[in-house]
Amino acid sequence: MDEILESSKKYALNIVDKWQEIGEAATEFRVQLASGRVVDPDIQNKYVSLLTVMWEELRPKIYGNQEFKDFETIYMSFEVFVNNPHQLNEDGKEEVIFKMHRTIREALEKIKITRFI
Repeated sequence: MDEILESSKKYALNIVDKWQEIGEAATEFRVQLASGRVVDPDIQNKYVSLLTVMWEELRPKIYGNQEFKDFETIYMSFEVFVNNPHQLNEDGKEEVIFKMHRTIREALEKIKITRFI
């Protein structure tokens, strides 16, 4: 039992580390947006890549889980962008990126990872 608990904690801490990296990328992205300059494509690509990887990581915890049935529809609505992340690099997709970020954060809360954040 202790091994399972330790494994769960390691998984959660790994997710927390990834979430912090997403937070840093999000800050860079938002700073560039707020400056009125064109966002550096490398910064946007990094942010989008981190979001899509995290989305995939959490998908098995959300998809098909009866506890999150209502939330699953919202979460899965981003699958089209995960399958083709370049769509998120198109002009005017900033709000979709931010919504995906918030949805992933909500997923972390639902699976109780946020107690480690």
